[in-house]
Amino acid sequence: MIRTIEEAQAKVRAAWSKETLYIVLSESQYHDGVSIPRIFKIAEDHLSLSIFSAYSDAAAFCKQEGYLAGGVPLIGRMESSDKLRDLYSVLNLALALGVNTTDLDCGTDDAIHLAIGAMLEWGGRKPEDVSVLLSKEALAKARITGKFPLKFNDMPVCKPEEEV
Repeated sequence: MIRTIEEAQAKVRAAWSKETLYIVLSESQYHDGVSIPRIFKIAEDHLSLSIFSAYSDAAAFCKQEGYLAGGVPLIGRMESSDKLRDLYSVLNLALALGVNTTDLDCGTDDAIHLAIGAMLEWGGRKPEDVSVLLSKEALAKARITGKFPLKFNDMPVCKPEEEV
């Protein structure tokens, strides 16, 4: 159980150093094996993401809460080498979308709930410009209208057999 700010900071630093983290994906945005991170509305003006250090903890959470597609937990993989879907890009984009907190390892003994700003700061990062993937059609429309759609980048749903 995390009881001090130092323990929380150590957990956050450990998350930043991992090559792979997992995030709960949206059931309403699921299509063809992909989705986007699920935004949890905790209260008015209190939006959160659920991020996990271990696939097994993410899967247990999704099964308990019913976040499944065809019986498969809706979990995306955040690889530190994927600059459109790594922890930094997801948190940075979440801030731009108005998401203000995250749960790290929800439902486990050392779960923490904290502001995304603190997560970035404790990881030695700052908010910057965001990068999103656009289809050719969306890019063409954006060039005409001058408005670029801001949404999370699609993430493939992890296959459980690949994560064991």
